[in-house]
Amino acid sequence: MKRSVLKLALMTLLYVTSFAQPPNIETYIALIENGQSDLVRNELPSLLNQHSKNPGVLYLQALLTTDGAEAVRLYQNIVDNHPASEWADDALHRVYKFYYAIGLFRTADLKLEQLKRDYPDSKYVAGLPPAAPAVSEQKTETTQTSETFTEPPTTPSIELSQPESSPRMEESKPPVTQPPASQGRFTLQVGAFSTFENADKQKSFFTYHNYPAEVERKMSGSRELFVVYVGSYSTDGEARATGDAIRREFNMNYIVVIR
Repeated sequence: MKRSVLKLALMTLLYVTSFAQPPNIETYIALIENGQSDLVRNELPSLLNQHSKNPGVLYLQALLTTDGAEAVRLYQNIVDNHPASEWADDALHRVYKFYYAIGLFRTADLKLEQLKRDYPDSKYVAGLPPAAPAVSEQKTETTQTSETFTEPPTTPSIELSQPESSPRMEESKPPVTQPPASQGRFTLQVGAFSTFENADKQKSFFTYHNYPAEVERKMSGSRELFVVYVGSYSTDGEARATGDAIRREFNMNYIVVIR
């Protein structure tokens, strides 16, 4: 019944669009949020053909784009070329969330400040987490944005009780949260950082958005990394369902890891 109602809504939209009326973007978004992305995706070429400069249609295009970098480019295009449109603050907020989620905190902070400055009345401003402090080694950060895999990383975990090679180094390192006993074998790797501070910021970002996250210390050859995991799942499918939700919301990729 619900699917029939959604299809009827789309048919109504198509009828209205045929008379070159401005499309009802909110209705299209409602269809996407109700799992009808394919219906909207099939209609998108027609919308772009008839309303190529409509920022709402461009917003739909970005929303349906699965490649994170390309989606961010499309959102940024709305901000740059349609700054007065009703979709500009939404687009900028998604750009901010993408950069924060993948650990580019300095870039994310710039987008956050722009959002606060240019759109002070936006509904997103009041609910934003505090800006992350500047990180001097930002260029050394590595984040997980590759295609999904079911195999676990080849780098072994370091036991937290194992002594470090240098007592002075051990004293300078912040404590890393020991992951609790998992209820499921599967988790999502969403980031890997050279510093605990940046990994903890990404963990806080996901926690803020109601995704349980952990930081675990690992070694990649002779290099120490701090890996961010999200959730604990009984099956691969359950993990991927959450990972796909993260991809849709933040336009970032993940790896399914078996512990």
